[in-house]
Amino acid sequence: MDYLTFEEIAQKGDISTRLITTLCKDGRIDGAVQNSGIWLNLILQKNRKT
Repeated sequence: MDYLTFEEIAQKGDISTRLITTLCKDGRIDGAVQNSGIWLNLILQKNRKT
């Protein structure tokens, strides 16, 4: 499986990593995991099937 980092998503979507963090906090990005206040391993498949 291939995954995207916050930085890769920011570059592809022309948005800031801060906005991505906010979206994760709001539960709008599936698969984001927070541990001890730090977002870890954003799980967003590159070729996701819906």
